[in-house]
Amino acid sequence: EGIDINGKPQALITYMRTDSKNMSEQAIQNAIDFIKEHLPKEYLLETPNLFKNKVNNAQEAHECIRPIDFFITPDTIKNNMTEDLWELYNLIWSRSLATQLPKAKYNQVNIILVNNIKLKEHIHTVSLKTSFIVFDGFKRIYNIDTDNSNILKDIIIGDELEVISKDLTETTTKPPNRISEAKLVSAMENMGIGRPSTYGYIIETLKKRNYIYIKNKVMIPTTKGIITSYFLKHFVPDYINCEFTSHMENILDEIANGENNYIEFLDNFINKLSVTLNNIKNIPVATVYKTIENDIRDLLKIICPECKSNDIQLQSKFSFFFRCKNCNHVINIDSEKYVFNNIQFLINSLYKMMINNEQKLYLPHNY
Repeated sequence: EGIDINGKPQALITYMRTDSKNMSEQAIQNAIDFIKEHLPKEYLLETPNLFKNKVNNAQEAHECIRPIDFFITPDTIKNNMTEDLWELYNLIWSRSLATQLPKAKYNQVNIILVNNIKLKEHIHTVSLKTSFIVFDGFKRIYNIDTDNSNILKDIIIGDELEVISKDLTETTTKPPNRISEAKLVSAMENMGIGRPSTYGYIIETLKKRNYIYIKNKVMIPTTKGIITSYFLKHFVPDYINCEFTSHMENILDEIANGENNYIEFLDNFINKLSVTLNNIKNIPVATVYKTIENDIRDLLKIICPECKSNDIQLQSKFSFFFRCKNCNHVINIDSEKYVFNNIQFLINSLYKMMINNEQKLYLPHNY
């Protein structure tokens, strides 16, 4: 829809719910014309840059997200929109234009600092590597570096440096960091799961159902999330895995392209799902506990604090807990904010969901 400029509506960007990297020849030429007019000739490429999608199931029917016209610069319309919209347009405009600019060039320097005092007949050295920019290229338009200064670039051979301070630090190997929302989106892109229009919804659903919560910008699973995940992993493995989701994306694309019959696909899918959910309904709760307790114990590294035994059993009453088989000590695992109170509720909910929606899911063959 665009914005109002001088009393007339003006579209600014192309279709934005896409992950395509394709840019039309007309758009590339528009970018080249802008570069010719506003930048020195060294910023003009000999041949345009073309990009291929590395993401599975990318929506290539659309172009990439780009400005309608590169000559509509962010500065010329800043007074016509809110600050948030302007920042978004500025990002789209600058990144799109930067794709048709040359790479930045750097000089890389290796610096060796020599201690002129011998220690135990050895001269100790410290090596440093640094680089500084000699041609900014695309960074002239799109530069995410917050600090372009480099004090080391002025050092020349033979300079004497004075030690101002020294500090001895000890480092230890750290476990892998928890993932952020951005890293989860990146992982889903690489595995071909979801689309740009669904990434936000997936993460919000995880939060809304209390499977995760956000702390210090990373996602932390709740007890409910952990137990639900392991339950689905063991008892609904055909549907709760990355390959299924990616495969489903391909099937939906085939249906959209007329390469697959959606009625036959739905019939086969629902019949198989009905069998799976009927089997789940008859699983004793004790079997569920026995199946997933080892996964949860190993994940949380749980041992009995009283006798140090790891022979513990998952149980629940009002919430989940482990009981030591050796000394009968109760180990509470509900340290997170939210708790899933009864595994039987999950089993029944999956089954009822299928029964309640069965008629809605089936489509008549003459539809």
